[in-house]
Amino acid sequence: MAIQDPEMPSPRYHNVIFVETETDGSGAVHHVTGDITSGMVYATRPEGPPEESEIFVSKEFIGTVESATYPEKIHAVLKELPPPPKQKKFNIKTMRTEQMKADGSFYELGEERPRMVKCTEWTLEQAIPALYASVVHMASLVIFNPKTHTLFSSFLHIGSRDTLVFCTLVLDNLNARHLSTSISILNSEYHNTPTVTMSTPPGETDLSTLLSAMTFTLDPATFVYLTTSTPLPTLLPALQPKLIFQETEGTTVVTTLDLATSNGYEHTFACRMITLEIHSSLEAVGFMAAISAKLTEKGVSANVVSAYFHDHLFVPVGKEEVAMEVLRDLTRGGTK
Repeated sequence: MAIQDPEMPSPRYHNVIFVETETDGSGAVHHVTGDITSGMVYATRPEGPPEESEIFVSKEFIGTVESATYPEKIHAVLKELPPPPKQKKFNIKTMRTEQMKADGSFYELGEERPRMVKCTEWTLEQAIPALYASVVHMASLVIFNPKTHTLFSSFLHIGSRDTLVFCTLVLDNLNARHLSTSISILNSEYHNTPTVTMSTPPGETDLSTLLSAMTFTLDPATFVYLTTSTPLPTLLPALQPKLIFQETEGTTVVTTLDLATSNGYEHTFACRMITLEIHSSLEAVGFMAAISAKLTEKGVSANVVSAYFHDHLFVPVGKEEVAMEVLRDLTRGGTK
């Protein structure tokens, strides 16, 4: 049985790095094991398909690594990272297990104490940035759901315009020793948790139906674009991005104006987001072209993001009502 440590923030999950190596979804786990009363050590073990585990919570694809160098290069990187040390011990004076200093002494009442580090902090703050810097090819596009506030638990990786990959990477030539091996983060907890599955309805493809039946909503927030080299484990909780795109020059992020400003990021293109609520197919032809043409006639620029279920328009602040009226006209007139 696992008991929540009152000195650590809740909820807590055991976050590990999972490398999928086989066509059946199995592979290996890389993590630190142990506890903060004795210290932790780096370890690895074979692992079956994570979704079959009773303690599985979620899995998120983070990138790929060359099979020819696996596991040697990953071992070399992770073994060099200091694992969480012993941070608590029994205090005979208070008859309690308490946080201790590096020299083994205890903190005085009211003395400032550093944050304790466990497996999750090691995985997200040390291991993943180190792997990105050396052996892992980062996922190119992810969409983050900020409502969960749970790092690496609920965003999607989109491999291409017509392929959705949920929580892992599906490779075209996957075999026992494929050229690229997918790497994921697993969140697990110490009690039974139902596995969440995702249905994949095809979406609407008929252009006339898409235009006449669509509804749309204007998000109340103001969004901005920015670029940064900040590692994802640090970036996600700070900016709670609506969109991330990994480019050669840096990571493009769409987040709210408030979050960008409060975290000290320079930004551009203040915009409003309009979501087209109709579920358009990723293979639909002409839908966004028809909308873009009408917006152009009204002098409204728009950055379009096509996610799995819906399309989203990012239009300049001050142009949102013009864009909304264009959409209303399209629903009244169909393709005319």
